[in-house]
Amino acid sequence: MNEKIAQRIDRHRRFLKYEETDRPIIGFYIGGWESLSRYSDNSESLFPKGLISYDDLTTDKFYEMYKNYAENLLYDDDFVRTLDPVPSIPWIEAACGCPINFTGKNFWSQKIGFEKTQESLDNMPISDNPWIKKYGEFVKFLASEFPDYAIGQSILRGPLDVMCALVGDSETIYNLYDEPEFIKKGLRIFSDVFNEFIRIQNMYTPKYHDGYGIGQFYMWTPGTVCRIQEDSMALITPGHYDEYVYEADVKITSETEYSLYHVHATGMFIMDKIVRNKNLSIVQVSKDEGNTKLSDLIDGMETIQNAGISVLIKGRFDKDDIDLMRKRLDKRALALGCVVDSIKEADELKEYLLNLNW
Repeated sequence: MNEKIAQRIDRHRRFLKYEETDRPIIGFYIGGWESLSRYSDNSESLFPKGLISYDDLTTDKFYEMYKNYAENLLYDDDFVRTLDPVPSIPWIEAACGCPINFTGKNFWSQKIGFEKTQESLDNMPISDNPWIKKYGEFVKFLASEFPDYAIGQSILRGPLDVMCALVGDSETIYNLYDEPEFIKKGLRIFSDVFNEFIRIQNMYTPKYHDGYGIGQFYMWTPGTVCRIQEDSMALITPGHYDEYVYEADVKITSETEYSLYHVHATGMFIMDKIVRNKNLSIVQVSKDEGNTKLSDLIDGMETIQNAGISVLIKGRFDKDDIDLMRKRLDKRALALGCVVDSIKEADELKEYLLNLNW
């Protein structure tokens, strides 16, 4: 292990353990929020527009995209960058029964409605699910073709998000009241599907410097790890989170040694409930583009750290944002994921951050 990588790994270990450090982890998402998309501009050549199946997804079609992307993952900061199975594919929605439509640029899941979802729950394939097997092919492909990189988990949405994808947002909310057993059964089964993805991920992912990278967010852990998101919790009440979602989240995050939970500003209103999950290692908070202010997030970030959980904040930050974090947050368990448009912007911000008295 060379000295720079060893220093990165040491910072990540300290971050997870709340150990003394001179500053937070500082890393950059260069090229905007979804930087991989810059290398998939010719994706319309991969498939015809319309519905696709798992058989349409062959690893060779994506080799050039990954090759071009991998060559741009060498920026010198604290991140441990990863390659992940095509994040734009709604893997878990497909595995749970959503048709997948290719628009020429992106992949979108289509809902099937309450009745078809209800019919599918008793026969949901898990260990022999063809979409999960296809996901495993991509993990093996990345590990084989790009052995010098950490291989991370793709975007896998949580059970509530999957339910909303299958039956629709409004229908899911109605069924919390009208068909509570249907919702509970669905979330249990979707949790099992999620955990099968993680089992396959861990089966085929080689260690990277005695640990594993976290896909999309470029963090490192010394043991197996999963990342989960439940963006649809913005639609429910704190009571509904307790009754329906919390158990599913605990079930998923108990399957690995470490876990990361991704939230937006819309999820901060139940942060006190989320952090009761003792399996959580990191909560990743997104300061989204637009009207979200760091001041809207800071109380929730303090709640996370007060629960003994480390925080990764992703977004565009000005000097006032940085001063607020220096004042309110514990640098030992803080990681700054700075969204920038160029290497020049990253260099300038890095110099500023490294010269601050944290």
